Amino acid sequence: MNSLESESEKFVTLVTQRQRLLYGYIFSLVLNSDDAQEVLQETNLTLWRKRSEIPHVSHFSAWACRIAYYEVLAYRKRASRDRLIVSFDDELLGNLAVDARNQSQLDFRTNELRKCLERLPKASLDLLRKRYESSQSIEQLSKENGRSAASISQALYRIRRGLLACIKRQHQLETA
Repeated sequence: MNSLESESEKFVTLVTQRQRLLYGYIFSLVLNSDDAQEVLQETNLTLWRKRSEIPHVSHFSAWACRIAYYEVLAYRKRASRDRLIVSFDDELLGNLAVDARNQSQLDFRTNELRKCLERLPKASLDLLRKRYESSQSIEQLSKENGRSAASISQALYRIRRGLLACIKRQHQLETA
């Protein structure tokens, strides 16, 4: 396989992994599933045409959403000529786009966190669940585990720090 083929495959993988995210983002702006599908296809074509920019992109999902936003604007312009679209003003559309982009980034980070949690040792995962899902205090966990409160706090700190490092690694893998 030559370099051009591997770059094309990498691009297709990146775009394919983000189809749900892009569709959700676009749908939140056009509010019609058929229109969202049409804009998604235009977005995919534009992404393909601009694939040479990928090495200069630090966050592929944000870049793809930005392109989708411009495709939504182009769609609105075409549709307004046909008078088939509910007309939002551009400021409202921009605010909706920012909100949707933030939500899609949150969904992406949540997925990264979920993957990292799956890699934790059972004891660490149990400690996190007791602290954050069951809302047990440090003192309760200390008594239950026969360890000092400082020891429990330190363990939780190390687990959180490890999760953050894992999320950063996962993010680098996803955007590389």
